[in-house]
Amino acid sequence: MVEVQTDLVHASSLNAALSLTHRDIVGIAAAPAAQLIVAIIHASAGAPFDKLRHVVDICQAARMIATEDDERSFQDLVARTGARLAAKTGLLQSGDPSYRSGGPSADV
Repeated sequence: MVEVQTDLVHASSLNAALSLTHRDIVGIAAAPAAQLIVAIIHASAGAPFDKLRHVVDICQAARMIATEDDERSFQDLVARTGARLAAKTGLLQSGDPSYRSGGPSADV
């Protein structure tokens, strides 16, 4: 089965504030920043952080943010998608050490 989604945030009432479409990640879908934003929005927009799997996905994706370019790309995606609160919550829930220690992810 293939599921085609025009926006990872299914609630149209939220789309003005939080949205992740193909256009946001086209050409960078395999990049660490894109993987992290997808994990964060997937975890927060459905049934918020109701599954350990979502938190693990965020944790694993956060570990792949290794360079300053990755960080800048992630920050840009957070701003473009409106995912600041979702990113803060997801990174805290995942126990991302750079977020807790004031590292680069702390700027979300």
